[in-house]
Amino acid sequence: MQMNSAAAIVPIVIVLLIIVVTLAARHRGYGVGGRNTIVRCLEGHLFTTLWIPGISLKAIRFGPLRVQRCQVGDHLSIVTPGEKVGSQRC
Repeated sequence: MQMNSAAAIVPIVIVLLIIVVTLAARHRGYGVGGRNTIVRCLEGHLFTTLWIPGISLKAIRFGPLRVQRCQVGDHLSIVTPGEKVGSQRC
């Protein structure tokens, strides 16, 4: 019985972790979790994409990294969420 209850807790912990990380990123000014998420490639190009934490529909995942085609420079690159325009911190 102990094994079954522990196995049921793991998915719940993973979902809660994804929610906490998404909320923390939004609080820091990143538009994570939605259709028009601003992302930045390694060359510094900014473009929008579909970004769902924990799921990759338009990117290839290598652990925590996402490789996607840059829409600006037309190349493959690691992408990360960019800060929202106007959310500059001093």
